[in-house]
Amino acid sequence: MPGQPVVKGREALKPAAAGLMAEGLTKLKITFEEAVITGPEWAFSRGKVTFSTADGTPAIKGRFHAAYKREQGQFRLHIDLFNTLE
Repeated sequence: MPGQPVVKGREALKPAAAGLMAEGLTKLKITFEEAVITGPEWAFSRGKVTFSTADGTPAIKGRFHAAYKREQGQFRLHIDLFNTLE
């Protein structure tokens, strides 16, 4: 999240998500605009993200770019970059 420290690793993601929820951001909408597999090991996606309050009011709108690396036969999130639109 902008203005926050980098979140690195699955375990670090849990408290970051809990912090968003504590701020009242309980809904997440992800819209993929493009997803491509570029070879046997890598895939990429980009799109829009909206964090909303429980009543559906959008609070944070942004864009993301993500890279996925094949591990044990499945693509797994390797890097996710997010920035706000404001």
